Amino acid sequence: MKKFTPLVALILMVCTASFVLTGCGDTRAGGMELPQGTASAIPFLKGRKAGLGSPDEVTNVATIYDKQKAAIQKDANNAEAYLALAELFMNEARITGEHPYYYPAALKMIDLIPNLAGCSEEIRFQAAYYKATVQLSQHEFQKALATGEEGRKIFPQNAGIHGVLIDANVELGNYDEAVRLSDIMVGIRPDLRSYSRISYLREIHGDPEGAIEAMKMAVDAAMPGYEQSAWCRLTLAKLYENYGKLDDAKMHYTIILEERPEYPFAYSGLASIAMKQGNTAEAGKLLDKAIALIPEVGFYEQKADLMLQLGNEAEAKAIGEEVMVMMAEDEESGHLVDLELAMAKLHLQNDAQAAQVYAEKAFAVRPENIDVNAALAEIHYVKGDFAKAQGYMKVALRTGSKDPAKNCVAGLIEVAAGNKAAGLAQIKQALSTDPYLDHPLAEKAKSML
Repeated sequence: MKKFTPLVALILMVCTASFVLTGCGDTRAGGMELPQGTASAIPFLKGRKAGLGSPDEVTNVATIYDKQKAAIQKDANNAEAYLALAELFMNEARITGEHPYYYPAALKMIDLIPNLAGCSEEIRFQAAYYKATVQLSQHEFQKALATGEEGRKIFPQNAGIHGVLIDANVELGNYDEAVRLSDIMVGIRPDLRSYSRISYLREIHGDPEGAIEAMKMAVDAAMPGYEQSAWCRLTLAKLYENYGKLDDAKMHYTIILEERPEYPFAYSGLASIAMKQGNTAEAGKLLDKAIALIPEVGFYEQKADLMLQLGNEAEAKAIGEEVMVMMAEDEESGHLVDLELAMAKLHLQNDAQAAQVYAEKAFAVRPENIDVNAALAEIHYVKGDFAKAQGYMKVALRTGSKDPAKNCVAGLIEVAAGNKAAGLAQIKQALSTDPYLDHPLAEKAKSML
């Protein structure tokens, strides 16, 4: 139940390792005896909602699940089977949106592996890679960095583990290190995973055109129809949309649905464009389709925004309460959602004080992250503490980001702090980059020009 962010698409691109895994010793060879009934304790596979993947894909998932469960029933020390189930659960989390169920399920499988005697380095590496990937998705960024480093010690020339380290460093605000690692990663394996990370880093450093170019390369390297490929094209579409190129964005959202019908995030993207173009009825239909497919927080937040746009404040408030319940479920499953809660409290409940509490919790963990600092800047602007807002926004823009939302809020802060000319120039630049900016403060900014 996680809101879409560009990095999520990168973090969760789990691909099977290119090497063949060699197993751990079984009980006859001195391996650790696991409790009887291990197979019966394996988390069950939830049924997908109709439309989430082709019938062949759904059948294949069930076949893999049954095969690996049978393998564990035969040999409780079959590490390859635990890893295969972990990967299956991770991919199902992506596709179904059932993150609070599937990520703990994946970790349960991964955490059994250290108890198996005689594991090869390949097995230990893959377990570390998968565990770090889940830790990233759960926003345990410091833990993911440590786990990723363990993996890199085993196989320093693996591209995937460098991707994990890039993502962790980005989220912790270590952007120079992330750039260094991305150069290594693309040198090892130039593919959709490495191109995607280059794209994200280019955007962070104020090069949206370069980000789009790299994301196009990622899309070209992907195989149409697969969920990971849809994520790639979705990220490209989001780049176009966030920088005001709605026609290009709409084209790519539409292509996604042609290649992978009923892809919920593509419906959400098209709904976003419909809202920006004033077609609220179409936006509502598209969001209802997305929500019917998976329980994604971002879809509900969009629906609340739509209700506010239509003047239906009571409905928006009710949806906001649903969002809080969903985030609480994520927290209970081990997902850290402090930053997301801060923004929900601020934008959906107009509670700047509660938003500050959550944002400061995120700041305590990753004080150099530009999104965390942007959140605190906006919160202090709303509270009227413009000096503090300026301080946080200075950090938020230290990479040279041209993100229209960040720069629009930065302009508002400068105007409020008495630097009217500079602030208005920043607002004007942000709104010329994205004339359709749908940030909650965008209308206030537009009224100043």
